[in-house]
Amino acid sequence: MNLLLKISALSLLSLVLSCNSAKNAVKDTKLNDTTNEVNQEQMKAMDTKMESEGFSQGTVMYIKNSDCPYIIVDDKSGVKFDPINFDNKEYESLKNDNEKIYYKCRFLRMKNRCNDAQPIEIEIIKKREG
Repeated sequence: MNLLLKISALSLLSLVLSCNSAKNAVKDTKLNDTTNEVNQEQMKAMDTKMESEGFSQGTVMYIKNSDCPYIIVDDKSGVKFDPINFDNKEYESLKNDNEKIYYKCRFLRMKNRCNDAQPIEIEIIKKREG
């Protein structure tokens, strides 16, 4: 009888504790969802601000065994650009495949180094979050 009482008490205690942890997990999920919504709103606001300052949004892409190993793909138009001055030391931290960036560039009238990307000279480039 005493053993049955102890087993019942432990079962009831574990049931109560597991229900409480599930409530905390639901609260954590709701908190993460709210945080993600705030971050997305902040990113949209930053995108709008940077666009108003004349920046374009793009993604750095690495192409193995190419004459232009790094290209910038414009996020809105999908046009590919070959940044001829991307070898500068100041851009070293942005040489990651799928790196999101804001950029200002000058279009160049010169022969293309690679077939599917227009040559540009980067004037200003900044890392974009997200």
